[in-house]
Amino acid sequence: MGLNQKTFIENLPQLQQMGMLNPDITQTRINSEPNMLSMAFALQMLPVATKEVYENNKEVDRCEFLQSLSSIDDYGNDKKITVLTYQFTRALYKRINWDNIQAQSMMKIAPKFHMSPEFGIILMKEKQGS
Repeated sequence: MGLNQKTFIENLPQLQQMGMLNPDITQTRINSEPNMLSMAFALQMLPVATKEVYENNKEVDRCEFLQSLSSIDDYGNDKKITVLTYQFTRALYKRINWDNIQAQSMMKIAPKFHMSPEFGIILMKEKQGS
């Protein structure tokens, strides 16, 4: 799974209108925290992406997922970074009430859920305003 940050930011108002993101997010926050907002959206999409894989591939038992973010670095170059990884099984898929599952729960129940330390550093620098 990949998220293009530029496209995401450009479409943020539409995502807010659709109810997929908080409508109170300001342009100032969008400009100052693009990585945090991208990660939040990526996390919200975990249940959707996981469910879709298992619904559309009945023969699949075990999957590994990788969420990446494509963005532009401080020098204007394209960069792609891993945000998170996790594993899933069909047995776990069958246990979940997909109408009520929260992204936070996915982080707890998905085997080997791992946030990228490199992306964590990027978020920390963003929060500090660096």
